[in-house]
Amino acid sequence: MKHAPDIPLPNDWPRARLLRLAVMGQLCFLAIALRYRLVYGHPIAWLLDICAGIGLCLGTLLSGLALARCVRQASALDLRFLLRAGIVLVVLATLAPPFLSDDVFDYLARGRVDWLGHDPYTTTVSSLATDPRMAEFAKLGRWNGWVMPYGPVSALLQWLFAAIPSPWVGAYLWKLLMAAAHVATAWFVFATLRTLGDERDARRGFVLWLWNPWLLLESCGSGHNDALQTLLLAMMCAALAQGRVAQATAGYGYSLLVKHGSAPLGPLLLGHAILTRRAKPFAVGVLVTLVAVLASWFVWFREPGALDFLARQSAVDRASVSSFAAALFGEAMRQPVQVFGLLLTLLVLAQGFLRAKDPTSIGRWSILAMAVFVLVAVPNFAPWYHYWWLPLFALGQLPVLARVIELLAWVGPFSYLVWVTTRSLGIGHQAWQFLLAGLWPFLLLLLDWRSLAGMKKKSVASGDDEAVAEPAHKH
Repeated sequence: MKHAPDIPLPNDWPRARLLRLAVMGQLCFLAIALRYRLVYGHPIAWLLDICAGIGLCLGTLLSGLALARCVRQASALDLRFLLRAGIVLVVLATLAPPFLSDDVFDYLARGRVDWLGHDPYTTTVSSLATDPRMAEFAKLGRWNGWVMPYGPVSALLQWLFAAIPSPWVGAYLWKLLMAAAHVATAWFVFATLRTLGDERDARRGFVLWLWNPWLLLESCGSGHNDALQTLLLAMMCAALAQGRVAQATAGYGYSLLVKHGSAPLGPLLLGHAILTRRAKPFAVGVLVTLVAVLASWFVWFREPGALDFLARQSAVDRASVSSFAAALFGEAMRQPVQVFGLLLTLLVLAQGFLRAKDPTSIGRWSILAMAVFVLVAVPNFAPWYHYWWLPLFALGQLPVLARVIELLAWVGPFSYLVWVTTRSLGIGHQAWQFLLAGLWPFLLLLLDWRSLAGMKKKSVASGDDEAVAEPAHKH
C-alpha cells in the first residue's frame, strides 16, 4: 500500500536548504579528518586543533539543525528524496578518513593475523609485528597487544578485508560495508515503524536514523563493527513486528556473533516465544545460529585459550560508573558496582521474561535491560555502545526513545571535543565523553522506567513526540 506524503506547511524549509545544511555539516567533519591525516604535527598544531574543535561544533550544529527540521517535515517529503539525500550524506561521511577512532585498523590488523595462518583469538598483532606482511597493519593499529575481542562473524569479515595488502584500501572497503549497513538499518527501522505505527512515524524514524550526524560519524566515518550488529538487531525488530519469530531469533543470534554486547536480549526473546507459544520457530532460529557457532568452533575455538577473550575484556575499565567509582572511592568499589549492575539487569530480565508478550513489550523491556546493563554492569563505555539497543526504539513506540536518538545527534559528535582538540585519550576525554554521550541517555531512559515496564496505560508513538515531530498536518 502506498502512502501519499502530507501537504507541506507554509513554514517548512525547501528540500535544497535541508540537504545543503546537512552537506555543509558533513564537509566540516571531512575537513577535520583530512587535517589530522594530512597536516598532523604542524608547528602551529595547537591552533589547528582549536580550529578543529570549532569545526566539530559547527558541523554538529549544521547537521543537527538539518536533521531536526527534516524529521519534523519528513511526512511531507518524498521518500525518494529522503533516501537519496541520505545516501549523499553517507558517501560524504564515508569519504572522511577515520579521525575519531582507529578501531577499523585494529580490525584489519587482527584479520591479518588470521590471514597469515594464526588464530586471532590466541595470537596478537604485536607477536607478528616483525613479519613484513604485517608491518603496515601493525603500524596503524592501536590495540596490538589484544587478541580478537569480537565474535566469529567479525573475525570472518576482518580476515576477508585483511587479504588486501594495503590497510588503507581495506579500511575504506570496510567503511563502505558499514555505510551500507547504516542505510539498510534505516530501512528496517522504517519497515518496523510502518508495521507497528503509520507512515508519519515510519518516515520520521527513517530520517532520524539515516540523516543522524552522530550515527554517520560512528558507522560511516569510524566504521565500527557495531553498525553491522545494529543492522542485524534492526532485522530482528522488523521480523518481530511481522510475527516472524524464527527470523528474529536468527537475526539476534548472528548479531551476537558480530559482537556480544546485546547478550541480555536473549532471555526476552525466549520469554516471548514461550508466552506466545512460538517455541518451535524460536528453536529454528537457534539452530540456524548454532550452525555458525559449530563452524566457528572448528575454525577458531579449538585451540586452548581461544575463548579467554570473553573474560579478558573486563580488564578494559575506562569511562564507566564502576571505573569512576573506583577512582573516587577506591579500587574496592569497582567490583560491587558491577555486581550490583548485573543483579539489577537479571531482575529486569526476570520481569521482562514474564511480560514480553508482543513486539512492543519486547522492545521496551529490552531497552530497559540494556540501559541498566550498559550503564552499571559494563566496565567500559564508548558512545557506539548505544548501538546495542538503539534500533529497538522502533519497537518501543515511546516518545522518550526518539527524543534520546535526536539528542544524541547533537551531543554525540560534541562528546569528541576533548579528543579532537587535545588528541589525548586521558581521563579528561573519558569523563567528558561519558557525561555527554553516556550518562544522560541512560538516566533519561531510566526516569521513564514505568513506561518501559508497561506500568503506564497510555503511551504515545515515537512520531507523535513533540521533540521530534509537529502536530499532524491538516488536509
